[in-house]
Order: sequence, then C-alpha cells, then structure tokens
Amino acid sequence: MNDSGTVRRVAVDALVYRTDDTRVATVAGAVVRGRPGVATVVRRHSVRRTPGSLVVGVAALGNGSRHTTTGVGGHGPARSQIRLRSNVSHRATRYPTGGWQVAVETATPDAVAASLDTVGNVSRRDFDDDGVPSVVVGVTDRRVVFVVHSLRLEVVT
Repeated sequence: MNDSGTVRRVAVDALVYRTDDTRVATVAGAVVRGRPGVATVVRRHSVRRTPGSLVVGVAALGNGSRHTTTGVGGHGPARSQIRLRSNVSHRATRYPTGGWQVAVETATPDAVAASLDTVGNVSRRDFDDDGVPSVVVGVTDRRVVFVVHSLRLEVVT
C-alpha cells in the first residue's frame, strides 16, 4: 500500500498443522508455532529493509484462489513425519521510491508484529471487518521490490 491505497494484493493461503498440543502454521513464507496469544515466529516473513529499498517476498500457496485443505495426523512416529513435494515459480515487480506499507492478515498478530518491528513502524488493522487483524509495517523513502513465490505443494504418499 502507499498513500493512494492498495497497490497489490496477493491471496497467499496458509498451511496449518495441528495435533492435540501442537500448532504450526506457514503463511506468506513465515512459520509460526503455537496457538494465537502464545505463538512465536520461528521463521520470519521475507520483508527486509535495505539501504533505499524494501524487499518483500511472498510465498503464495496454490493457484491464487482461496481454498481450504484439511488433513488428519497419525499416531506414533508417523504422526510427525510427512513428505511434501513443491514446485515454485518467482515473479518480481519493482515500485518507485515513496512511503509504503505491507499488511499481513494473521490469527497470531502478537508474534507477527514482534517479528516485523525491526523493519519499520508496526500497527494493526482489520481491513475486511472479518475479525482477523492484519499487522501493518510501514516505511518511508524506499523503493519496493515485490517478489511473489508461487508455490504448489502436495503431500507425497
């Protein structure tokens, strides 16, 4: 986003793994462990501030359409072992220097906000009034390099 509004929106979907006592989610390239309210980011979003630039990498699952996939874990050693196969393509877009904001809609805003606070000014907002907040990080006087990593992911049996 910039002063004129939303410049680019990417539907990224999320992959969530749950057991009785574990929750791990990946969304837009980050990995978050734990339930909302007590989650921690174990792999940060690919949002980096460099001299003169803001580099935003977004991992988008699927074909860009919103969809939900549900899986059930097993028991014993197989419970935590699955094999995944992926196919990734990349597309970069450059935007001019200015004031920019990047928003990440998330069920774990505390963890995501903490992971982005070194990038720029962090705030929260519910853009679509669905009750799920977005963490917004803003920077000034930066050009943006926006890279979408389109990822097709499947479980290998």
